[in-house]
Amino acid sequence: MDEKGLSDKKQQILLEHFFTEQKIWYPDYWGLCLAGGIMFVLAMFMFIMPIQLWEGDYTPLLTMLCLELIGVELYLGRYCSFRAEGKIWDVYEVLRQLPVSRRQLKIYRVRKLLKLCLKMTGTAVICQTAFAGVFMHTFSIGNIVMPVVCCLLMPMGIVGGYLWKR
Repeated sequence: MDEKGLSDKKQQILLEHFFTEQKIWYPDYWGLCLAGGIMFVLAMFMFIMPIQLWEGDYTPLLTMLCLELIGVELYLGRYCSFRAEGKIWDVYEVLRQLPVSRRQLKIYRVRKLLKLCLKMTGTAVICQTAFAGVFMHTFSIGNIVMPVVCCLLMPMGIVGGYLWKR
């Protein structure tokens, strides 16, 4: 167990090895990665624009947030289910043969989500701050708050909760 008592390092390493080695068996693996990536790129175009450009009209933000959440779900779908023999199976059904608990699989999924959200948040904060400073010669706390809320807190709360229940 780690220092917090939540995850077992041996099981986490086993899961990492399993998902690294078994990318081929999932026929939709690359399709999900591509679809999720396209959704991320579309959403990130909006999230990297300085909040000062929006002038109080945040309606496009809801659309971009929905695209981001769909992209996150598609991208992480490879850790939840796979298609074989014309059926969609839960990944845990395959992992039953390994000494891995369902809790450790949930922790693994949430950690993957956290890494993805931190990358998106960092990119959005850096770009918003840089673009606002260089092109608009201004800075607002919204340049940091909006990416943290939209790229970290919302996906972790919504998709993270969904992944944990699954």
